[in-house]
Amino acid sequence: MNVRMYACVSAVLALCVGTVQGQVDPTPVAEQPPAQLEPIADIDGALARARVAYRAGPLSEQISLRVRFADGRERSSQVTLQVDAPADAGKPRRLMLDLGRFAIDANDSRIVAVSPQEDSLYFQAPVSGALSLKQLWETIPPVPLPQLVWSLSDDGPTPDIISSILAVSWIEAQHRRDLSVMFAGVSPGGPASASFSNAGRLLSLAIPLSKDGTRLEMTVIAIEPAPLPWSISTSGRTRVVSITELRQKPPRVAAGERLPPLSLMTRDLDPFSLDGGSVARDSSGRPLLTLLVVYLASQPAALLDAQAAARAIAAIRPHILTEAVDSPLPPRLMVEAAGFLELGDVSRAHIASIDGQWNASSDSGIRRAYSPAGEAELKRLTNGADACVLLLDADQKILSAIPLSGRARDDAGITRDVVAAVVGAVRAP
Repeated sequence: MNVRMYACVSAVLALCVGTVQGQVDPTPVAEQPPAQLEPIADIDGALARARVAYRAGPLSEQISLRVRFADGRERSSQVTLQVDAPADAGKPRRLMLDLGRFAIDANDSRIVAVSPQEDSLYFQAPVSGALSLKQLWETIPPVPLPQLVWSLSDDGPTPDIISSILAVSWIEAQHRRDLSVMFAGVSPGGPASASFSNAGRLLSLAIPLSKDGTRLEMTVIAIEPAPLPWSISTSGRTRVVSITELRQKPPRVAAGERLPPLSLMTRDLDPFSLDGGSVARDSSGRPLLTLLVVYLASQPAALLDAQAAARAIAAIRPHILTEAVDSPLPPRLMVEAAGFLELGDVSRAHIASIDGQWNASSDSGIRRAYSPAGEAELKRLTNGADACVLLLDADQKILSAIPLSGRARDDAGITRDVVAAVVGAVRAP
């Protein structure tokens, strides 16, 4: 499974709500293909023609994105793309990308981002030389649009979205009267399809994101580009040093609320499910509680705090289950850990390097997972701490939170706090 692209798609869909200044008129326009183009014969020809089409001058598209998850859930959004990236190296490149909660204005000198949720702020980063996909992705979270690859990508590694297209076995091409072409294919995750105009513009795309059947579907409508030059005004806004500062500060998660979706994964980037959401009671009727140790994976000190919690919990777990809980039905207690990373840091090698810092003396058999939800979501859960123990019930409701920051050598204190939280939860009416 291409987990990195899967995570990128999920993040983009979460951003694509609302409207940002400068959105273009979504009225569809008829494409005027160059004369005397032969019909596209195969997928290689379609991809080659797309690279030419998306560098042929100013164009604009309204893009509908939908992810259909294997469990039946769906998420959809709208993206507006405007791009002018001439093939002539001497001509300037320009890009406008409206994700709803973010808008990006990029050219050969700088990349600007604004958000309607924080209308007093803007983010800006410099561009060296011609605007490229590499520079764009170093500044903003990658957006899985093949149009950006065809217009801005130069030599380098093949981006994930193109790799996913190339991984499909395309077995059929059907031409329409307007010479547009639709391809059908198969992959380990299921069927796929893609259609292009004869000029090379993408019309639709449907490809699996994983072997379990989760799919990305994209429909594209060509619209009239806004007049050049494109720009987003920063007048009256204060510049911030990180694009993450443009995000509206979410409310903190309070006790009694359910744990939000965290897109948890193993060190091998396979999906990870918390045991607390599976079976609430065994045959004896014993309640299930989960101690979830969460920490900021990029901070060595937070990892040490999390390891201290794991040691403390392992040492007292039998005591909690037998002696400390004055109940004829002591709880079943699951212990798990989740390291939080930024989306751009999610890779098998990076997670493996973090996971390798857990050892036999600190992990005590704890099940470990990783989340691309990032620092902001972690601190929403922990009231600002870099590490914390969350006590969850069988429905994954947060019963209590035990801060861990700066407690790498406070095993006794952590022990006391964990016992108090578990005993309190069991005795609560």
